[in-house]
Amino acid sequence: MPRHILLVGEDALRLQDPVLLPHAGQWIITLAGSSAQALQELEREPQDVVIADVRALAPGGTGLLLTVSERWPSTSRIALSGNLDSAAQAYEMPFPAAHQYLFSQSPASEFHEAVERCLRLQDLLSQPGLRSLIGAVRQLPPRPRTFARLQVMMSHRNVTPKKICAVIEADAAITAKVLQLANCAMLHEYDRVRSIEQALVRLGFSGVRNLVMCSEVLGSWSRAAHSAADLDAMQAHVQRVARVTAALTAGTSCSDEAVLAAFLHDIGYWVLAQERPAELDRAAALAVTDDIPMQEAERRVLGTSHAEIGAYLLGLWGMPNTLVEAVAHHHMPERAAVRRFNTLSALVVALALAGTDDSDAFTSPPRRNVVVGEPFYEQLEGAPFDWVDAEKVAIACLAELEH
Repeated sequence: MPRHILLVGEDALRLQDPVLLPHAGQWIITLAGSSAQALQELEREPQDVVIADVRALAPGGTGLLLTVSERWPSTSRIALSGNLDSAAQAYEMPFPAAHQYLFSQSPASEFHEAVERCLRLQDLLSQPGLRSLIGAVRQLPPRPRTFARLQVMMSHRNVTPKKICAVIEADAAITAKVLQLANCAMLHEYDRVRSIEQALVRLGFSGVRNLVMCSEVLGSWSRAAHSAADLDAMQAHVQRVARVTAALTAGTSCSDEAVLAAFLHDIGYWVLAQERPAELDRAAALAVTDDIPMQEAERRVLGTSHAEIGAYLLGLWGMPNTLVEAVAHHHMPERAAVRRFNTLSALVVALALAGTDDSDAFTSPPRRNVVVGEPFYEQLEGAPFDWVDAEKVAIACLAELEH
């Protein structure tokens, strides 16, 4: 089935160059010089992805991408900006209406990867309820900026701990949150981490980079929304799961990513609490009255669940497929037919052993979600412990966390 890509505006039109979109021959590319022409093309043929120059958006908060979000909510929307500052400012506009922002002078590979990522997500997370809900959300949070900057820095051979520290410590709020999360994720035999430099020594560049992302994400939502979910309690839940995940994966190749997945596995609830609080409240009430797990109630009310919403968002941010998969399937690992100890299996085992559940963060807690047990764990290839030892590891690290 062909995939349809619509390019709108001067900067977007140049993406028809095969150098910028090297695999564009696999897609049907449509060109539009203006917002009006773009709407005509959408009326003629719905598009999978719209890439629009920010300057092509109509003034007054009723731009092209906003219209697309309302009329074609399942279409992925990418905005191009002429400079990095205007891309960042666009997120603060009343109606940003874009799923991703790209700098128009970015390397060619970034354009192609962004489109591919959108298409892969549409295939992986293709439920009509999910795509409609995500498409209708007008203020999906941007990819964390400090995290993105660290990603670029860490790709250079001459990066130093001093440079990394300078980027993080430029933001006092991020610094404080990184230290809090670092101490949450550290194993019990270490003393407390008191500086970013210490965190780098103990967790490494990638570990600290991941905590920066978590810090930006968890601090980016206000507490103004009224919903049945207590976001502070949700943070306590994910930090507890992250602690167990860190203990279970210490020394394994998936450790950094698994801990990041643990911190972010409920990110979908932040989106729902801010953007769909009424529907989240209805789902919470339904879960209690029908005595069903929260994720099942979410699917009845919303057509999807917080797990798929969170995975979709992380995919748009460009997170690895293994991380997206872990978040998408953390309540239903059987959908991924997981057979190895990896990011997904480590997360679901940690959820089983952490003694806490998503539902604990609701005012009237619904039934807890089903968790995996010893049969699931023992069939995993490469697991670092047997089930009894995994339980002991979880108990030990949680006991330390309480102190």
